[in-house]
Amino acid sequence: MIRRNWKKSTFLFGVLAYGTSHLVERYRTFEMMRAYCEEAKKYGEKPIPQTMKPKHVTVILNPEANYKKANVQFEKFAAPLLHLAGIKVSMFQTEKEKQAQELMQIMSNTDAVIIAGGDGTVQEERTEQVREEMKDLIRAGKEEMRAHVESQVEGIKDHVDGCIGRMEEEVQGVKGKIGEVQ
Repeated sequence: MIRRNWKKSTFLFGVLAYGTSHLVERYRTFEMMRAYCEEAKKYGEKPIPQTMKPKHVTVILNPEANYKKANVQFEKFAAPLLHLAGIKVSMFQTEKEKQAQELMQIMSNTDAVIIAGGDGTVQEERTEQVREEMKDLIRAGKEEMRAHVESQVEGIKDHVDGCIGRMEEEVQGVKGKIGEVQ
């Protein structure tokens, strides 16, 4: 068959090679997920103290990412690991542009944020984080500046009071000399 239909044979060999490669990759992914799940299960089985609350992770998922496969891939690969590890998961799906920034502003009771999306989603999140960090730095800078100015003003007041005191002493001394001369 190879000698008579070499084009068909070459095509068949290419399809078989591709199929084998795909199956090997799926098997490797399955084995990797099994190992990760076992590790996450060990972490999730550890008891936590009564006073400590379970870890809480917020996931911001862009369902349009990765050719609209992001939701399925998150549910298939990441969510099982988080649940096995005993982590409470809250998931928000973005529906419009810039919604990820809005979600970052309202999150305060979460221990971690997972951004499942493409570069645009990550960029939105990072932009919002940098903006918040800059606001905090500006607030801290204003407070430091205010404290510095107040300390400088106190120093200047003390210096002026000392100068006024010396001037008053000089004036009293001059008045005393004027009184002696009269």
